[in-house]
Amino acid sequence: KGVMLDQASAVKVQIFSGKAVKEGSSFVVPVELRSVMAGREFLNASASIHLVPGLPSAPPALDRTDLATEAYPSSPDEVYSDLLFHGPDFQGIEEIEGSSADGMIARTRTAPAPSQWIAQPLRTAWLTDPLAMDVSFQMMILWCIEHRGAGSLPCFAGRYRQFRTAFPKDGVRIVARVKDVSDPQVRVDFDFLDAEDGVVARLEDFECVTSASLRSAFRRKRLEPHAPNPAPASAEARSLPRSKD
Repeated sequence: KGVMLDQASAVKVQIFSGKAVKEGSSFVVPVELRSVMAGREFLNASASIHLVPGLPSAPPALDRTDLATEAYPSSPDEVYSDLLFHGPDFQGIEEIEGSSADGMIARTRTAPAPSQWIAQPLRTAWLTDPLAMDVSFQMMILWCIEHRGAGSLPCFAGRYRQFRTAFPKDGVRIVARVKDVSDPQVRVDFDFLDAEDGVVARLEDFECVTSASLRSAFRRKRLEPHAPNPAPASAEARSLPRSKD
């Protein structure tokens, strides 16, 4: 469940972590993102984080020989003006190298220091680059508009692996390979590559959901006051101990 924002009220967001459980040479920690809206608490997202003694070796890059067979019809300026809703901070796409029915390749800049986006950041540098990650989601919006005739929103990620301590400051190339389309869902793998095509990170089994109604919502590009969408009590998970990280 996404965190819902409107113009009239603030939303309290909390991050919780459970007990680390040893599995082989690593530890697995369950985490949850929760928010409080209209006096009710909702589970927005959950994941398992694997803590390891060292970064894994990078795998070979995904095959991309058939992903840029067609020139993308719009420039980055046109994309952010006509198709996407993102403001200046998240307009990271520098070039869309091409697309096909099997995926898309694009170049993106990476995020500035956390202090430029957050008043009191917990860290001085990003562990995973939030702008590059968001651009991968933006690419799927564009791919879905081009090949499915509808916008999309992210709903699931199978696993994420990063093979370096930080993303390159000069940006990355993102390779999106579509694995499966079963309307309304699309499943994709992403590679984040450096200038020498080395794999910086990989996001596997990402899923997004397409909906024709998103096109008009994206065009508004601003928050609309609305009543929160309550979820049934069964959607409110209580699986983690209440120790806040």
